[in-house]
Amino acid sequence: MKEKAFFSVALLLIVPPGVFADAPIEAELVDLAKIWDQAPHNAFTDITRWNDSFYCVFRQGRGHASSNGAIRVLKSKNAGSWEPMALVTLDGYDLRDPHVSVTPDNSLMLLGGAAPRKQDNQSVPTGTFVCFSKDGQHWTEPRIVIEPGRWLWRVTWHKAKAYGVSYAAGKGHPYIDLLVSSDGLTYQEHVPKLFGQGYPTEATLRFDTDDTCYALVRRDRLEDQPSSALLGVSRPNYTQWQWHDLGADFNGFGGPNLIQIAGGH
Repeated sequence: MKEKAFFSVALLLIVPPGVFADAPIEAELVDLAKIWDQAPHNAFTDITRWNDSFYCVFRQGRGHASSNGAIRVLKSKNAGSWEPMALVTLDGYDLRDPHVSVTPDNSLMLLGGAAPRKQDNQSVPTGTFVCFSKDGQHWTEPRIVIEPGRWLWRVTWHKAKAYGVSYAAGKGHPYIDLLVSSDGLTYQEHVPKLFGQGYPTEATLRFDTDDTCYALVRRDRLEDQPSSALLGVSRPNYTQWQWHDLGADFNGFGGPNLIQIAGGH
């Protein structure tokens, strides 16, 4: 059975206890529509709005861990009808889990995993690739910016710098590092070994209007250590962090993402 790619929106609401005791926030599914099904496997989506259009990116291939993983880019003016803009490939690599962002110079930046997989379902370490576009259709050659073995899963731009978290994606010690870059290509360790309890992996950073940084981090199972997701909070210059275990409801929590909604939550 083919896996379908859908346009969807999900909100994770982090609300102080008691704030909405009388009027709890409720999530509502407004619309659901298939936008692409042209490959046997279509998965790991991200979406952004840029220059008055939506851009959706995702991996397509023969299967979840095939050697032919490529990144499809779709564009839509209204989130109703979509057109293919590009297919990003890199010889010798399975490209996966793409994330798209807008750079300080108003370019699109595509960042994702790069696994040197020679055959389908081969277990190999994963690194990170980056490429850029001025029009959403023509992209620079994907460039490996984190070598396989550490995976920079996503970056978030804040005050002209790209911040992101890398984790062990292969053999290595299960901890995460906080990385920072001024150009999206060269990364420095801002906080080595940011967190290392359990097996922390995928992470998304978001910045509040007062420059507070929030980190939502997935944790995988590691022996008898916790596998619940984490929420980290830090103030500039983001070297000291407070960590909150999100508990049993956030076990098996993958592909973390969060946004701020109206009202500041």
